Amino acid sequence: MAAHAFSFDMREMRCGKCGIVFWAPEFYMEQREKDQQNWYCPNGHSRVFRESTADKLRKELEAEQQRSRMERSMRIDAENAEARIERELKRTKKRVNAGVCPHCNRTFQQLARHMQCKHAETIAQ
Repeated sequence: MAAHAFSFDMREMRCGKCGIVFWAPEFYMEQREKDQQNWYCPNGHSRVFRESTADKLRKELEAEQQRSRMERSMRIDAENAEARIERELKRTKKRVNAGVCPHCNRTFQQLARHMQCKHAETIAQ
């Protein structure tokens, strides 16, 4: 009969409930850290790995990047809206200076003459 020798790394653990020190295979503990499933100390206390510090930091970084993208998007939207309003205002001023009523879109020669005579500096701008 042949003897087989197996070798794997062990991790020293301490139960948070009873304080017993025990060793568990490293590959098993790494798997429990990844899948966050329950495991048990030798005295039967259920244990579980919570979210690791690296996972917490990764989530915080992702959340911060998402906030940054949202802020950038909102800023661009606000700039676009401001530019659109400025274009519309410029167009409306130009039409009023030409004697067009902004409400009914009718042309009034008297308004056009008034703007040219009394407010020429405004039209020049």
